[in-house]
Amino acid sequence: QKHKMMLATTLRMMSKRSICDIRPNIINSYHRHFSSLDFDSSVIVTRSCAKQIQALKNKSQNKNLHLRVSVEGGGCSGFKYTFQMEDSDIQEDDRTFEVDGCKVVIDTTSFDFMKGATVDYVQEMVRSSFAVLNNPQSESACGCGSSFAVKNFASNPALD
Repeated sequence: QKHKMMLATTLRMMSKRSICDIRPNIINSYHRHFSSLDFDSSVIVTRSCAKQIQALKNKSQNKNLHLRVSVEGGGCSGFKYTFQMEDSDIQEDDRTFEVDGCKVVIDTTSFDFMKGATVDYVQEMVRSSFAVLNNPQSESACGCGSSFAVKNFASNPALD
């Protein structure tokens, strides 16, 4: 049930041209529609995120730019997300997620803290920024959304 609610929230935030058009029966028939997608071993990249990456690539005139997302210790909740546009080589153990030719790269350790999350570009009145939303590995987050606490911290496999 929790995964269905998280999926519904994630899909609502995605654009119309994303994975699918939102319909109530999709949530009820989750396995039929999404059996080939494993949300627990992936990260969702929204079209808004891809659009912003493309805008930054165009502005810098560097077609090799990609967004690197990582998790570091710190922040008011224990861990924080960092976002960096870079054109460095993608490492063999990096996880790469691509939408519309725009790449989001996450190192293996950080990926363990982000499995099933959504990487988005959020525009608000006071700021616009990349953000990690609906992270099933997080049990709580700070008010600004840039830091989070990990569920079952003591038994998290990413801490080995």
